[in-house]
Amino acid sequence: MQFRHIAVALLLVPLAFVTHCPGGLESIANGVGGDGTYQVSVDEYGSIADRSYGGGGDSFDPVGPQGPVGITFSNGLFLTVGNTHRELLTSNTIWPNNNAGFDGNADFTLTHGIINANQPDDTNNDGVFDTTSSSFGVTGAGVDLTFDLEQTVTDGSVAGTARYTRNYVVTNNGPDLTFKLTLSVDGDLAFDGGNFHLTDQVGVGTLSGQKYVIMQEVGDISRGMSIWSPQAHTYAGSKKGLLPTGGGTPYTVGSGPAIWDHYGLPADWINDIPTVGKNVDGLSNPLLMAQDASVYLEWEIDLSTGESTNIDIITAMGEIVTASLLPSDLNSNGFVDFEDLTILLANWNKDVTAADGNLVEPLVSVVNFADLTVLLADWTGPGPAGAPAAALGEAVPEPSTLLLALLATLGISVCGRRRRRDR
Repeated sequence: MQFRHIAVALLLVPLAFVTHCPGGLESIANGVGGDGTYQVSVDEYGSIADRSYGGGGDSFDPVGPQGPVGITFSNGLFLTVGNTHRELLTSNTIWPNNNAGFDGNADFTLTHGIINANQPDDTNNDGVFDTTSSSFGVTGAGVDLTFDLEQTVTDGSVAGTARYTRNYVVTNNGPDLTFKLTLSVDGDLAFDGGNFHLTDQVGVGTLSGQKYVIMQEVGDISRGMSIWSPQAHTYAGSKKGLLPTGGGTPYTVGSGPAIWDHYGLPADWINDIPTVGKNVDGLSNPLLMAQDASVYLEWEIDLSTGESTNIDIITAMGEIVTASLLPSDLNSNGFVDFEDLTILLANWNKDVTAADGNLVEPLVSVVNFADLTVLLADWTGPGPAGAPAAALGEAVPEPSTLLLALLATLGISVCGRRRRRDR
């Protein structure tokens, strides 16, 4: 693409850590700089566009002397309904009219608009915004959806890594609806300078029964990222110029033409990684690197009138997604253990965020047994060496054992039903 060389040249320059960016963008980061710092300028839809699109782009500083480098050309959600409606969810005006082979403004069957602009927050008081919240709507014939979105950047599970999380709450205000959300990530990992087309490797792995996709410099996840969602989804990884396993729709650039033309992932791309195969974990062959690399996740969603659901997208910078990046790791210490259970129980029956234990329907309903079930399913055992049980070398009881005692102590009713918040 003709803009890419400009983009790489610009993004090799460290990005400034600013509070408010022009054009409605918000800059969030996990610190003021150094190894493991990720900075991203996001809009109210959770999309990222690099500077050649007039966006703020992003940068990641991997372990080592290199410094921050731009890694994203475009990153955002497409919403499609059957073969009749399609919409690129972004505030960027250049991306939908780019030279990638599609005109995202040519379909007027849906419209999207901001309800609440970005509201940033510095949750850890380090002088840098790390969280922003917003909401937007998508409407059209038979379509009336609202999205509440919280975006956060935190440290990853080990030094030199970071985590970028997008938590969407999608509510159907119209008739019963089946639709798809497709995350398209066109990454240009500029760690190797101008060779970003050839040296970006794609792949897939499995965490807690769901797939994560990988984009990295060859053999080096410390200079790459992995993207995972706890909700059921399909995936794809592409390298322009190659064909999916068994042939079919050629892989192209990841900024949207195939998603746009096929109203979601092309059928022959689904659950396929070039040179790896379908429904097989692994990394693409570095000897057949071809050109532009992209990765995708796709969710098919059925919502009745008034029903809401969550879509969570977790991007691990510089590492493979691990249990420490599970939503149930509420204190981000690398474990799902009694400390996380304590946080959840302290917020029992409260209408709070996912970070406070409302894992299933944050800000839609209250914390109760649905959230507790998720946390126990993610259980890893005791925390770091400083934790009392670990330090004493004592046997740690199963979570269910302590849970019964805690429930009795706190007087939590087991008969309560999940209560939705009035919207």
